[in-house]
Amino acid sequence: MIQKNIIFILLLLILSSLVAEEKPGNSSKLDPNLVDEMRLKFYAAIEDEAALEDLNSMMITKFSADTSVYPATILAYYGGIEALRAKHAFWPFTKLSYISSAMDILESAAQKDPDNLEIRFMRFSILHHIPGILGYGDDTYAEAQKVFELLMRQDFSFIDAELQKDFAQFVIESERLSPEQNIQLSQNFTLAVKDE
Repeated sequence: MIQKNIIFILLLLILSSLVAEEKPGNSSKLDPNLVDEMRLKFYAAIEDEAALEDLNSMMITKFSADTSVYPATILAYYGGIEALRAKHAFWPFTKLSYISSAMDILESAAQKDPDNLEIRFMRFSILHHIPGILGYGDDTYAEAQKVFELLMRQDFSFIDAELQKDFAQFVIESERLSPEQNIQLSQNFTLAVKDE
């Protein structure tokens, strides 16, 4: 009887470790080279609509057309694609539709992995560029605070120090934080802060 209990416990431990490895929000299990490639394509797509479709095709090929199975970071990039579609769209109604979709997707990604700096930064940077009249002001402020908190942790296990330094610089330049928070970030990442 004791031996059966031990075997049962071992099976539970093995199963729980397998489930943890496949948890959608677990960014540490993503191929870092793939994420780097996606980052490059994403930043290229900011100004190049063809690069946007290239990134979208890559995501479908590497992951699936079914976004419900995407890991949190990949889902955030899909939300970023929707936001960039809004940027590149001509008609205002189309832009609004893409923005709404992007924010819903990014919110889902943030819920899957709430302390993922890359997701939170992407969400913040998109919110920062959305006109205040669309009603995302409180979200923008809350996201700036979350990004600040995560940057202050200086956890470089998934996002290297240089990229986090770029994130910190963007947040400081966004003027969404208090002067004291800007100073804290600049000290942690040795950045220059303009005088208030």
